[in-house]
Amino acid sequence: MKKLLKSLTVLVFFSLIFLAFSYPALAFTTRTGQSVTVGRGEVINEILMITGNDISIDGTVNSDVFCAGRRVEINGTVGGDVLCAGQNITINGTVSGDVRIAGQNVMLKGNIAKNVIVFAQTLTNEAVIEGEVLVGGQDATINGQIGKNLMAFAQSVKLDTPIGGNVDLTAESLYLGSKTAIQGNLTYTSNKKLTQAPESVVLGKTILKPLPKEKVKPKGGLWPKVLKPIAIKKNESWLVSLFKSVLVNLVIGLILAFFLKDRLTKTVDYIITTGNRARSMGIGLLLLFLTPAAIIVFAITIIGIPVAILLTIAYGLALAVSRIVTAMAVGRRLTAEYWKEQKDSLIAATLLGVIVCWIVFALPWIGKLFSFIAILWGLGGFYYFFRPVVKKAK
Repeated sequence: MKKLLKSLTVLVFFSLIFLAFSYPALAFTTRTGQSVTVGRGEVINEILMITGNDISIDGTVNSDVFCAGRRVEINGTVGGDVLCAGQNITINGTVSGDVRIAGQNVMLKGNIAKNVIVFAQTLTNEAVIEGEVLVGGQDATINGQIGKNLMAFAQSVKLDTPIGGNVDLTAESLYLGSKTAIQGNLTYTSNKKLTQAPESVVLGKTILKPLPKEKVKPKGGLWPKVLKPIAIKKNESWLVSLFKSVLVNLVIGLILAFFLKDRLTKTVDYIITTGNRARSMGIGLLLLFLTPAAIIVFAITIIGIPVAILLTIAYGLALAVSRIVTAMAVGRRLTAEYWKEQKDSLIAATLLGVIVCWIVFALPWIGKLFSFIAILWGLGGFYYFFRPVVKKAK
C-alpha cells in the first residue's frame, strides 16, 4: 500500500506541475484561526481560502475568495469570485466576479460586477449589481440596483430599486416601493396581491399566478437554477472541467472541515489506519447496496414512508460527500508524510487531499476505479462518523 501511495503521489506531483503551468489560478493562499484578517494595504494575488470564527478582508485579493465562518466581512476589493458560507456575511467592498453565498443574515453593499446567488434567512441588498440575482430565503429587502434579471423564492420580498431586466418572484407577500422601476416583465407567484406604491413602474407585463395548493416550489425545481452557473458544460475542455470540479468539492470539504473538525478528524484518522481500511470499504459496500433495499422496504408501508424519505435524503448526501471524506483521509496521510508542519490541520489535509484525489479521479479508466473505491471508503467513514466507538479508537 505504501508503494502504491508513493507512486500515486509522484503521479499527482507531476500532474500538479502540469496544472500549475496550464492554469495559473491553481495557486492558493490559506488562512485559518479564530480571528483572521486580510489587512488594509495587503495584496493577495492567489486564490484565498479563509476559515475562522471572525473573518475580515480589508485588503485586495486579485483572485477568487472561498470563506467559511461565523462572521464574515469583506470591505476590500476582490478581483475574482466570492463563494462563502457563514452566519452573518457582509460585503461592503467591490467584487469583480460572481458572488455565491449561504448564510443566516446577509448584507450586500458596494459593487458587484457579475451575478449573485444568495441563500439566507434575511437578505438586505444595497449593492449595485451589474448581473443577474437569484435569492432563496425568508425575507429579502432589495434596495440596491440590479442590472439584469431578478429571481427570488422567499416568504416576503420588498423591492425599492431599478431593475434592468425581468423579475420572477415566488413569495407570500411582495411590496414595490416608490423607487422601483422594472424594465422588463414582472411575474409574481403568490396567493396574495402585491402591494405597490403609486410611483413604482413596471414597463413590461405584470403577470400574477396563484401558488399551487400541493406545493410551492416553482416548476423545474430550485437546484437546477442554482447549480447552472457552476455546471460542467459539454464543450468545456478537460482541464476547465477538472478545475471546476476541484473547486466545488474543495469548498464543500472546507466547510465540512471547519464546522465538523473534531469528529471528522477522528473519523478519517480511524479509517486511514492499516487495520481499518479494508473494514471501512467492506462496510461501505454493504451500505451501498443494502440502503436502497431498506428504503424500498420502508416505502411499501404507509407508516414507513417518512422514514424512507429521510433515508433517501441521507443516502444521497452520503454518496455526494463520500469521496470528500476519502480525500480528507488521503490528505491526512500525505500531510503527515510530506507536509509535516501542517500534519494536525484538517483544513490543509482537505485542501491537499481533494486536489490529489480529483486529479486521480480524472485519469482515463483507472480514475473510475479509484472513484468507486473512494465512494466505498467514504461510506464506511460515515458509519464510523456516527458510531461512538470512534472516540475510543487509537
